[in-house]
Amino acid sequence: MTGDNLAAGVRRRGSGYQAVLYVGRDPVTGRKVRRSKMFTDKRQAAAWLRVQRGKGAGGGTPETLGSLLARWLEHQTWRVEVDGSLSAATLSWYRSAVERHLAPAPIAGVRLRDLTGDDLRRFVAAKAQRGRLDGRGGLGRSSLRRLSVVLGAALGWAHSEGWIPANPAQAVRFAAPRGSESARELAWTVADLRRFLEHHAGHRMAAAWRLQAVTGARRGEVLGLRWSDLAVPDIGPASVTIKRAWTMVDSHPVLGETKTVGSARTVPIDAGTVETLTRWRDRQATDAVAWGDGWHRGGWIVTREDGSPVRPDTFTRTFKAACAAAGVPVVTPHTLRHLAATLLLEGGVPTKVVADVLGHSSTRVTAETYQHVRESMAAQAVGRIADQLT
Repeated sequence: MTGDNLAAGVRRRGSGYQAVLYVGRDPVTGRKVRRSKMFTDKRQAAAWLRVQRGKGAGGGTPETLGSLLARWLEHQTWRVEVDGSLSAATLSWYRSAVERHLAPAPIAGVRLRDLTGDDLRRFVAAKAQRGRLDGRGGLGRSSLRRLSVVLGAALGWAHSEGWIPANPAQAVRFAAPRGSESARELAWTVADLRRFLEHHAGHRMAAAWRLQAVTGARRGEVLGLRWSDLAVPDIGPASVTIKRAWTMVDSHPVLGETKTVGSARTVPIDAGTVETLTRWRDRQATDAVAWGDGWHRGGWIVTREDGSPVRPDTFTRTFKAACAAAGVPVVTPHTLRHLAATLLLEGGVPTKVVADVLGHSSTRVTAETYQHVRESMAAQAVGRIADQLT
């Protein structure tokens, strides 16, 4: 198994549709080998592709973890291009995890029938200690989780297809060892947030950062907001409606819908945030006059100097640089989302309401993600009861 991208897909060719399935590489020339067929109807092409995929990239049941991962990536590509049940951004990081970490590893050569939970545990433990591709130590918690998600999903799919009697990943709890987190992954305090916002009150991104801190929106969701999504009624709270997001797919920004159907939502915002947004809109209007015909008229809230949308990776780099300038721990914009969720939960807001604000698919996601907050709150509550008894 190599790190080659063995993806399947249906693409438009002239007046018809071509179904393509990559089945590996020629052992002599090293060139990609593929099966393909032309159809007049896209559904017919997708149906043929499903049949070919069922036959397998190499025929029959995948024998090793590596061959399974190649087949699984084909299936995920079909979900993006035909079924529409998976986002291109998710496929991109699935492929990255496989090609950069899983396919080149010795575990890829282990036969499926011999693969055990202990093999998976040892693999993740090794990645936690020395998994960075630049050789500078182990992977962080989020990267380890991505690898575990891919392994669990691929092996779960193999089980559902009847290729293995059970999913060995089910008995494995993937977690980064204590002490493996780097300083950039540590959460902020409210004092850090206040210092950051005050230090950068005049920054071009000040309104975006405050908006994310107040709503707990994802990075791409904030970047996907247009002024038409902002509502400031005469009576009642102001709000923003989150219904689209910018994501990075294979190093390119792509605009799409929110992460899940449940992620589309309307979130109230406070008067201070409205005031910050109003000042920023006035500054945008000045920029628009200066740029004249060169101004991009997309109506985005978060923009570059010419009115064009800001790339997600640029937003993250700018945020990290601003952290250093403000003298607070250097984290990613996602920390603003975590801090918002923590403050809501610690403020006694019901989990269901927090899940709605964050755009989680269920309260279970919220409860599991912020279990440490709930445990801390429970300990404080028990302490208050004990205080009443003494």
